[in-house]
Amino acid sequence: NDRNSELTVAKKEGKEEGRIEGKAEGALAKAKESAMRMLEKNFSLNDISEITGLSIEQIKSLKK
Repeated sequence: NDRNSELTVAKKEGKEEGRIEGKAEGALAKAKESAMRMLEKNFSLNDISEITGLSIEQIKSLKK
């Protein structure tokens, strides 16, 4: 019985971690999409980084 309770708790924690990871991945995808648009509009790398929270390296990798 205790084992079933532990498994239930572990399953719920796993689902929550999955939701959190999914939200983080979605936020990163949105930031990259915004950065691409800003690159097209010739925003500076520093401005894009400040606005999106992406690193300069991440932004440079989008240009390729």
